[in-house]
Amino acid sequence: MKFTAIIVALALAASCSGNKTEVKEEQKKEDPTAVVGKEPTHDERIAIIKAYEDTMRAASRLDPRIGKAVITAYMDFVKVYFQDTLCADYTFKAAEIADNMDSPDKAIELYKEVYNSYTKFPYRPEALFRIANIYELKLNDYANAKLYYNDVITYFPKSPLADGAKAALKNMGKTDTELIREFEKKNGVKK
Repeated sequence: MKFTAIIVALALAASCSGNKTEVKEEQKKEDPTAVVGKEPTHDERIAIIKAYEDTMRAASRLDPRIGKAVITAYMDFVKVYFQDTLCADYTFKAAEIADNMDSPDKAIELYKEVYNSYTKFPYRPEALFRIANIYELKLNDYANAKLYYNDVITYFPKSPLADGAKAALKNMGKTDTELIREFEKKNGVKK
């Protein structure tokens, strides 16, 4: 845990410094983000991302600085290695983190990128569903939520998420009290 904290601290320092300087060999071994006067290689970028992911997993809650740093690391990888098979997964993970950091506009942007750019990615239906969910629950934009829920139903009718989209459309805008009453009526619950 202490080693991971050191990695994160050094990673943040390296990412915030703006200028690339030489680092000692010992520091490079401890910090996968240490810069040696050139852009990180493919494997170094993956190591940086893995260090951030490990730090996030070990934390009890998401530190916004780490969240921003890992989103940047994911998207830097995507920018440089845009044809790599990891790009769809990294973009999806970046969207999840943005969503968890309560950055709905960024999350929507990234989920849209997943959907539009990675046509063979198995989580495309989930990207559309999550866009709809963010519009509905975080932005209270029911018009856009309906559009995206309907897209899930139209383009992925056999996906389990299509049923979820139908239910979301049926229940959209209802209060908790209304939902409870409907549930009780449907299931014959008597007061």
